Formats: sequence, structure tokens, C-alpha cells
Amino acid sequence: MVSSPEQPIDRDQPQSQPKYLSDYVPKDHLVRLLAATVDALDPSDGTLRPVPTLGGEPEYDVRLLAAAWLYGFFEGVDSSRVLADRASAYIPLMWLLAMQKPDRDTLACFLEANREGLRELFRTAAFAAAKLGMVDLELRPTYEARAAFAARQYKLQRRERRTLHESVNRVVDSIQR
Repeated sequence: MVSSPEQPIDRDQPQSQPKYLSDYVPKDHLVRLLAATVDALDPSDGTLRPVPTLGGEPEYDVRLLAAAWLYGFFEGVDSSRVLADRASAYIPLMWLLAMQKPDRDTLACFLEANREGLRELFRTAAFAAAKLGMVDLELRPTYEARAAFAARQYKLQRRERRTLHESVNRVVDSIQR
């Protein structure tokens, strides 16, 4: 005879969850740095070019699409299809994209139209993230190292900056449609 669980599974029970999606994203999460990076952009300066969406929907803000790709670069997402899928499933990305869900074609077109601008934006974010100890020089998340970096000011040496530049270029060049 199988024993019954002590608490029944009830997926429809009322919850007292946080009211805002941002409550689910820790204050020191990488997506908050990415949000600050893209929020500082002037969308009218022409650095990043908007792309039309399919079906006559309004264009997405270039900062939102840039944020999606920055997230993808840091997380090793090398496909617009995977990135579009994650926009519906990963809470930090959902927060970063303000619950908007760009389709894979829009993401792919934006990458093709803005690869060099995104490379420079990614470089800026990568250096900031490395200085804060959020990623290592190969751009891998270093969650366990945050406390060590927070305890001191971290300055990148010339060799470390060169390694980081190479990592940024490798990641951006590897992204495919």
C-alpha cells in the first residue's frame, strides 16, 4: 500500500505572492546591471537601429531588444529562437523585458542590423559586470565570487582587459540567426 502525502498537491490554492515581478529578481542579479546599461542609452542617437516587426505590430524599443541580446550573450544563448522562448519562461528575463515577448524573427533581424552596436554595448556591460564580480574573464557567471569582489575594489589589469575583449568578441561572433 502506498502511503499518502501529508499535504495534498493543490496548484490552485490562493497565494500571497509578491505583487511585482521585480520582487523575484535579487538586487545584485546581472539583469539589473543590464537594465541600467540599456536604460542609459538614448534611443534616438542612431547607435542602435529599430527593426520592423511582422504582422504590423508596433516596433519594439531598441533598448528592450538590446537588453534581450545582452542577456543572451551573458547566458550563452546563441539563437534568437531560444532567446524568444526564454522571454516567456525565465523570470529575470521576463523582468528585464518588462513582460514583452519579441518573436525570434524580430530578435534575429535586430541582431543582424545592430551587431557592432551590440558588441560595444556588451563590452561596456561585460567590463562593468567583471568589475562587480558578476562574471569572470571568460564571461561565465561567478555567483559565488560576488562577496569576495564586493569586499574590495577590483581593477582589471591589462592582460585581464585583453582576455575580456577577446571573450566579448568570441561571444558576439558566435551568435547565429
